[in-house]
Amino acid sequence: MLHETDGPPVFDLLQIGQLPVPAWLADTLLEYALKLLSAREEYQIASDTIKKISVADGRFTVTYAWQADLPDRIRSILLPHEEQARLKAYQERLAGNVRSGSGAATMALADVMVPLFGLAAERSTSGDAVAENRAAIVVLAFFVNGKGLGVIVPAARDWPQLPPSKVLLDGREDFSQHFTISAAIAANAAAPLSDAIGLYKEIDDSRSGSGFSFNDVAADRAGTRFGELAVSNKESALKLQRQVAAGIRDSDILPRVADLPEFMPETEFKKRFGGIGSSPYKRMMDDIERRIAALPLYR
Repeated sequence: MLHETDGPPVFDLLQIGQLPVPAWLADTLLEYALKLLSAREEYQIASDTIKKISVADGRFTVTYAWQADLPDRIRSILLPHEEQARLKAYQERLAGNVRSGSGAATMALADVMVPLFGLAAERSTSGDAVAENRAAIVVLAFFVNGKGLGVIVPAARDWPQLPPSKVLLDGREDFSQHFTISAAIAANAAAPLSDAIGLYKEIDDSRSGSGFSFNDVAADRAGTRFGELAVSNKESALKLQRQVAAGIRDSDILPRVADLPEFMPETEFKKRFGGIGSSPYKRMMDDIERRIAALPLYR
């Protein structure tokens, strides 16, 4: 039990299990804890933003003052300095390749991936192969999808910037976007999350966009598989680095998908496949998985 003051709250009673703690000791411990927290940026953000906390009449009230730099300050602590430095290394390598003439306004995804994973292989000799692959994939995904890393790492706005480019997978920009987004999600989270996002986009497209496309789903699934292999364990991470760095083609990361149904409005999709989870839908998904599994890179 505590009561409010103009400063930190003051203990009236503290009991841990059956052990009573003197109020003066509890106050001293709280003061010490706050002193330790004050050195952390997270605490500074809270301290600068939250002006008052009160509890009354069954209501917990927080009074805060919004600050323009608050989103950047929060984003700056989401990734540790070591991880930011790792992302910067891949951003610099990619920027150097694009501007040196090895890149062009339009390029194949495989050609973009090779030097990035070459760098990952170099850095993994004395570093964490899984972490290197994860960073390479994140930088790749943001570049392919036309986003700057500054949206998640404020410091990246001062890193070498990449010119707008069109990156194609099997001759299509949407395939490269599907592939890299799913790879990034799979490399940083559980695979089902990547599946769910890719599937949601296809359902949304069937209602108001380009329509449901099984070949887009194939690009999602191939990207998810790539991301999983990149971070599953050290041996798998190193093997993938070597294979990609040695040189790959688009056909090494995405199977043949031109024959798969695409651009289906919701009514056509339901008429032909009966909706998500139906037997025809599952057969189509099984076919996609078999095609992906047949690629040497994913074995």
